[in-house]
Amino acid sequence: LWWESRGGRIRLPEHVSDEKYRDSSKHGEPGITFGRQIGAYPILVGVPYAIPLETGSNILVTGHGMRSISGIECDLDINFATKSQLQALPGIGDKASWKIISNRARRANKNRGSFVSVEEAFSEAGVTMPPLASEVFVTMQ
Repeated sequence: LWWESRGGRIRLPEHVSDEKYRDSSKHGEPGITFGRQIGAYPILVGVPYAIPLETGSNILVTGHGMRSISGIECDLDINFATKSQLQALPGIGDKASWKIISNRARRANKNRGSFVSVEEAFSEAGVTMPPLASEVFVTMQ
């Protein structure tokens, strides 16, 4: 997909000209980002977090509407995933996302390093791993 607008479905001139919309440090922040695949009939795709515009991603479809689909990016590092990114996967709610993030912070405070697997991140947090988690999250050591 090619990410083209944030906060609304209409692509505005500032989405192309203003660098803040392409700032990679904003990746994962709350908000909705819209994109379209390249092809003959580009369907609208929304994700519930910020993605730098003018970039591309592979996504996993998590839902659909009349003329659009919702999804989550693939290959998100579980060691850096934000609350919004975690919650974009069906089966991970507010409490589960905070448990994973809190456990990740405790590990860092104890100098235990990053998670070595997605399964470890969920099991150490005491959270049931949703079936699609291994399709979306990775560990990049």
